[in-house]
Amino acid sequence: MNQIEHLARELARQFYDQKRSDRFRSRNALTRAKTLKYFEGRAIREVTVAVPFQTAYPDPETFSKGHWPLFVDAARKCLVNMLSLPTTSPSDKEHIYLALLEDKDKRDQQGGGALLQQRKPEPWHADQLLKGFQ
Repeated sequence: MNQIEHLARELARQFYDQKRSDRFRSRNALTRAKTLKYFEGRAIREVTVAVPFQTAYPDPETFSKGHWPLFVDAARKCLVNMLSLPTTSPSDKEHIYLALLEDKDKRDQQGGGALLQQRKPEPWHADQLLKGFQ
């Protein structure tokens, strides 16, 4: 895991802990989750179902696993800002600079600057979460 991804995951955890609205914290709030559904003729399809948010994401780590790509741009901005701070040590600045260069190289290799943030979050299935809701 590179420095940008690490920081993006940490920002997602911090968002979960600190920046949530009352609606976000509500036990009645729903979110979408993907699960496998069996149809007639033994066809299996991935479908999206509504699940209580607190059930789908009971802790910051679970939230971070699925949502860290949404925080990549903010992580990049934080690292760039750290480069301009006089309190950041020269060795830390070098590590940050190298991480930003590595990230740019990866984006260039992915098709002319495709953003890491545009990747879909890691897929997961809510079969275990949905047992009590079907």
